[in-house]
Amino acid sequence: MKKVILFLAAFAIIFTTSCSDDDDNNGGGNPVDPTNPVGGGDISTIDDVVATDLRGDVIGDVTLDGTFTLTGTLAVKDGGILRLAAGTTFNAEAGGTDVIVVVEQGGQIFVNGTANSPVVMTSNAANQRPGDWGGLEINGSASISGPVDNATATAEVTNLPFGGAEDNDNSGTINYLVLEYTGARINDTTEANGLTLNGVGDGTSIENVAILFCDDDAIEFYGGTVEVSNILSYDTTDDMLDWTQGYIGTVNNFYGIRNTTQVTSDPRGIEGDGNLDGDNPDDINQSNPTVNGITLIHNAEVDMS
Repeated sequence: MKKVILFLAAFAIIFTTSCSDDDDNNGGGNPVDPTNPVGGGDISTIDDVVATDLRGDVIGDVTLDGTFTLTGTLAVKDGGILRLAAGTTFNAEAGGTDVIVVVEQGGQIFVNGTANSPVVMTSNAANQRPGDWGGLEINGSASISGPVDNATATAEVTNLPFGGAEDNDNSGTINYLVLEYTGARINDTTEANGLTLNGVGDGTSIENVAILFCDDDAIEFYGGTVEVSNILSYDTTDDMLDWTQGYIGTVNNFYGIRNTTQVTSDPRGIEGDGNLDGDNPDDINQSNPTVNGITLIHNAEVDMS
């Protein structure tokens, strides 16, 4: 109980910061000059960023500090580094899976939020809804399940490669991040999540993440070895915590709450598969994660008819 109380206290400021008004998407900081004509191409320096049209491929070491409108796919390419200063806000257009932040194999993201000033990625829709946009996807080179060692796969929504043999792969650091109104769907079997971790290695650090009002799973691990700590799922419509495809990392202090009655046909607190839906029992490197401290609270009605 003591651990749970401390965990809730740590996230109290995040809720106050991000959820005080569903239609208030105003962030702090100093936006990049929106008159810059470049948008949607290669981003190698801050000069290549348009604050009102954030999209394109991060190929350099780029630091963002301020408020930005995410209008498409922002992809951190192999060798690229994206750094987000405390208080940075992404207001994502409600464009479904076409609006998403993706870290590709070899890329890195550094979310440098604080308890008082988290990084926030949310929807800019006047009527914000779960599934407005695609959320954050990270693709690493750590092990996944498969018919052979060092198996690889492609991501469900973006079709980007992930997996391999680098269990200590480092995709960056995330600390104090809020993800809201994510989980866009292409169809019933192809969906984004709040935070998707594909073959992410344990050289990556992820802690203090709040995933609010997601239309699919709050956090899903497709293989990998990454350790995550202090994760909050609030009113996701599908699974709160989901692992598959050989995840062997560690989840520390997970807290899931569901109050909404808008849910999928099979919402779960935990969905844990050794491999993809358990359809390949002969695959090697099946999931075997460690979970230290978990609380799940379900207050919603579920219509299974």
